[in-house]
Amino acid sequence: MGLAFKVNEKLLPEQMAEVFRLSGLKRPHNDLERMEKMIDQADILISCWDGGRVVGVARAITDYCYCCYLSDLAVVQEYQKKYR
Repeated sequence: MGLAFKVNEKLLPEQMAEVFRLSGLKRPHNDLERMEKMIDQADILISCWDGGRVVGVARAITDYCYCCYLSDLAVVQEYQKKYR
């Protein structure tokens, strides 16, 4: 089975925290309440799935007409530089 990308798919705070923890990106992955707010307040949330496992997350804030700020781009280290 290949990787699947999903737009604005609801993630659990634990899923996003695991991606941050395993990506090497410094984020407050131990603070699940904050993780939930980060999910809920993102305008765009793109997730990458390997079966039932989330292995990548891109989180952005946008005005939907001119500007989009990519605040997070995290990929589990074992998946980094593996797919093109």
